[in-house]
Amino acid sequence: MARISSLTEFIAEIMRIRGEWFPDDPHPEIWYRGVISRAYALSPGAYWRKNCEERSLVLSFRSMAPALLSQQPQSDWDWYFLMQHYGLPTRLLDWSESPLSALYFALEYKPAKDQVPCVWVLDPLALNRLSGADAVIVPRANHWVSAWLPETCGRGCKITTLNGSDVADNSRPLAIFPSRHNPRLVAQRGTFTVHGMDETAIDQLPIVAADGTSARRMAIEIDPAARDAIWQELWALGINKVSIYPEPQSLAEDLKRAYRAE
Repeated sequence: MARISSLTEFIAEIMRIRGEWFPDDPHPEIWYRGVISRAYALSPGAYWRKNCEERSLVLSFRSMAPALLSQQPQSDWDWYFLMQHYGLPTRLLDWSESPLSALYFALEYKPAKDQVPCVWVLDPLALNRLSGADAVIVPRANHWVSAWLPETCGRGCKITTLNGSDVADNSRPLAIFPSRHNPRLVAQRGTFTVHGMDETAIDQLPIVAADGTSARRMAIEIDPAARDAIWQELWALGINKVSIYPEPQSLAEDLKRAYRAE
């Protein structure tokens, strides 16, 4: 774990991790997740909520939402991603291919006195190797990953054995690429992990599995006293609300700030 107190230090730490994890790869696949508190586990909403009936939420959302949508989701996964987008608890965790987007999320709100903002760094390929997969999964191209959808996965379900796949079952979390149909996912370079039957948080998974496979992840803490200064640095680089949430309301808020009309 590292702690930084400036944007320069943050970028330097990202580059250090890249060099340590991928010394021979100039373009490695690394994902980032910003959270307001280091104490928050890498556990999805459907699991850290003790009484969440995920499948009931899915059925209700899919039956009630169509009349409210201008464009209908094209697959079960698209429905699941949409649920996450609108704040319903799922077994998905939001990640980004952009470290600066993740830093924005970590600093978006001022932390309480006992909170230390944090950016998690994840090797998604290493996470998937714990399950036997050798790549980040694109659900449309890998039909077996449907075993992680709410119809067959989650509390109250049984572990599904997967035949004809390198992955034995749907117990562990997977790193997956969504279909980026909405502007937010595009702007944020959004990706997801989806938890399987095992409710263990990703930060609590064994660093090295029994077969020697490594699940690489690391936390970069941000000095709470430096939050405002780093926030100003992000703003100066154009990492602002409308760049993360490309919507008219975000533009209005950024303009109010730029013209000191808050």
